[in-house]
This record gives sequence, structure tokens and C-alpha cells, in this order.
Amino acid sequence: MEADSQGVAQESVEGKAYAREFTLTTGYGFYCSFTDPKLRGRPMEKGNHKVMSVGKIRLAPEVLVDVQIMGEGFSDEAYNQLLGAIEGMEFSPARGR
Repeated sequence: MEADSQGVAQESVEGKAYAREFTLTTGYGFYCSFTDPKLRGRPMEKGNHKVMSVGKIRLAPEVLVDVQIMGEGFSDEAYNQLLGAIEGMEFSPARGR
């Protein structure tokens, strides 16, 4: 995850990608979070997002999910609701597999 995010990381406030593990009930995954330096400390602008998290989740050997969350801030309610929904995902293979 860190290597995949280097382009975004270099232009972020963080300057480097730091992988964090999702807390999942099924599978495993990691994500990195970034802050846009041009928007930090400014009021929210429609269509622009101050923070972004990108990640990958392996729900099963044949199921890989790319994840991207954008928002006003990492402590923002909407951001955390999306993170909670992602971490609450469960995978059930279709019948016959």
C-alpha cells in the first residue's frame, strides 16, 4: 500500500505513506491517509476534499476491493461513517463456489 501511494504521498502534508490496517471481520487490508496542503486550514469547498484515504482489502483469494474515502477531516462524522461501513463488510461466497 505504501509503495502504491508514493505519488500522492509526496504532494501531501504527511509527505510519506504510512500503512494502517483495517479492522475487518472478514479478510485483511491496509490503507494510507493523506491531507491536501492547499486546502488545510481553509473552509470546505464544494467538490474539493481536504483528506483522503486509499486502501485495498482482500476479502477472499479471488476478491480484492480498492477503497477510497474523501472528506473534510479524519475526525469528520461522514468520513468515520464510511470507514465504519467499510470495516463492517462481510464476504459470503455465492452458492456453488
